[in-house]
Order: sequence, then C-alpha cells, then structure tokens
Amino acid sequence: MLRHLYDSEAWQLVLSDGSETLFARRGSGEFPAVNLDTASTTARLLADIERRYSDPRVRADARLQLATLQLALGHADQAERTLDSSDDVQAVALRARARLAQGDAAGAGRIATKALGTDPNHVRALNLLAVISIERGEIGKAMGYLHRAARANPFDSETLAILRSLKETSHEAIN
Repeated sequence: MLRHLYDSEAWQLVLSDGSETLFARRGSGEFPAVNLDTASTTARLLADIERRYSDPRVRADARLQLATLQLALGHADQAERTLDSSDDVQAVALRARARLAQGDAAGAGRIATKALGTDPNHVRALNLLAVISIERGEIGKAMGYLHRAARANPFDSETLAILRSLKETSHEAIN
C-alpha cells in the first residue's frame, strides 16, 4: 500500500518521522513532498528522530520504522544509512536485507551472520540466509536455515512461504 501511494500521481509523501507516515493529495499546496531517496532527507529525518525522542529505545524503533519504509519504497541505500549506527539485532537483520536489495548477497550474508551471533534463532536473519543459499543453488544449506527458523517460530509467514516455494520448485523439477 505504501509503495502504491508513494508511486502514485495522485498522492505525495508529506511526513515520515520514523513513527508515522502521512500522505496528502498531490498539488494540495499545503505540504511539501518528502523524497526518501536522498541522503539529505535521510540525514534530516535522523536528526529529527534524535531531537524528538529522548528514550533510546524509541529512537531505535523510529529508525527501524523509517528504514522499513525506505526499504519498502525501494530506497535500500537510504535504509542502510538509517541503520548504520545501530547494533540492535533487528536493525542488523534489516540492514542485511537492505544490502541484499542492493545486489550484494555476500555482504548481506555477512551482516545476517552477525545478527545470528547476537541471536542464533533470529528468524528474519535465518530466512535471509536461506534465500541467499537458494540463489547460490545451496538447497541443503537453505533447508538447514529454514528448519532453524521454523523451530524458532513455527508460524512465521516468511519461513512458510520460502518452504512452500522450495516445495513447488522441487515438485516442478520432478515433473
């Protein structure tokens, strides 16, 4: 939904502070548009987060939300910039996804492995390593990551979707 609004001719992003996102009709004249794919916008939003939130946990959450939005909108480089200073396992795992979105599977794998050093059962990092392994044709290794992820959270929708995709792919290869 966010990507649709962001790309729409009728709507423009007018606010994102890491905790809220607001769109307005394009041409309303009330609010200037916010372009999330520039380093200057990222720097301004990060400064706003630092100024607005005194609690470090809230700041970390706001950075995660902003980076998630940037990644969803296709601005992986800015998402990575948003998370650069955070060693929180959630931020590290999201930074790995941003790196993969930029086409650097090896770098994404190193970052995801770092997340597993903090939390060996981090499902998002395990799923990312599974995807990287699948892309490399290392299906056995991918299955190992996916089984670990499924043991950590048997109901994780991403893990289940990757497993389903592998099953369909292997079924098609047999037929």
